[in-house]
Amino acid sequence: MDKLVTRLLSDLSAHPPDLLIVESNLVSSTEKGLNLWMDPRVFTWFSTRYDQRPLNPMGGHFILHARRDSKLEARMKAETGTLKIE
Repeated sequence: MDKLVTRLLSDLSAHPPDLLIVESNLVSSTEKGLNLWMDPRVFTWFSTRYDQRPLNPMGGHFILHARRDSKLEARMKAETGTLKIE
C-alpha cells in the first residue's frame, strides 16, 4: 500500500489536475476533529493545494476541489465570489 501512495503522490505532484473529485464519506468532521478514511499523506497533499467548491452539482456524494491559483479556480471565483464554505 505504501508503494501505491508514494506513486500516487508522485504522479499528482508531477501533473496536478485543476479539479479533484473526492468521495464525501472519505473525510468527515466530528467534535474531535477530522475523520480520514484515506492515507493522511494523500489528505495533506490535496488539502494544502486545493479548495473545496461551495456548490456541489453531484448531490453530496462527491466533493469538488479546485487547485489553488489555477484558471479553473479563477473561473469558479468569478461565478460564485468565493470557494470557501463558511
